[in-house]
Amino acid sequence: DPKSALNWFSLSNQSSYATVYRESLPLGPLATKMLERAGHARMDFIALGAGDGKQEVRLVQHLLEQADARGGKMHPDLSLYLVDISQPLLSEALRHANTSLSGRSGVTVWAIQGNFHHLPRYTQLHYAPQRANRRRVVTMLGNTLGNLDNEPTFFRHCLVGFAPGDLLLLDVDVT
Repeated sequence: DPKSALNWFSLSNQSSYATVYRESLPLGPLATKMLERAGHARMDFIALGAGDGKQEVRLVQHLLEQADARGGKMHPDLSLYLVDISQPLLSEALRHANTSLSGRSGVTVWAIQGNFHHLPRYTQLHYAPQRANRRRVVTMLGNTLGNLDNEPTFFRHCLVGFAPGDLLLLDVDVT
């Protein structure tokens, strides 16, 4: 509901929250590992529960910077799919992504309003990556994993359409 979305947005954009939960994520080193693993910068980022999209956009920005730093060897071809059930949060995520990545060639941003528990229904995210020579990266950042009732069931049923070599990036609090 819009009130819950506003509450989460307000909380997550407080400087104390951002310092502890957002800025502490090692997104630069993660982008390095992704480029090493993929060997190229042709990727589809599928951001489940994207919220305001700030972490996902930062990760894409790091990947673009590192691809640029490698010179002419890597030509970025990235799609960022922001998936969220909340229309207000998804609108903010799309606005943020378009503003932050505008003017950057090789990046396309998509917004999908939907429930990621029904991920197999979103056929635009399922194709044969072997033929497309692309790597898919599914992200669950910002404690999205903590919102699941049953993690093994989610992974077994909702990520069934992904292929060997696709990557899953989880943000997990260690207590």
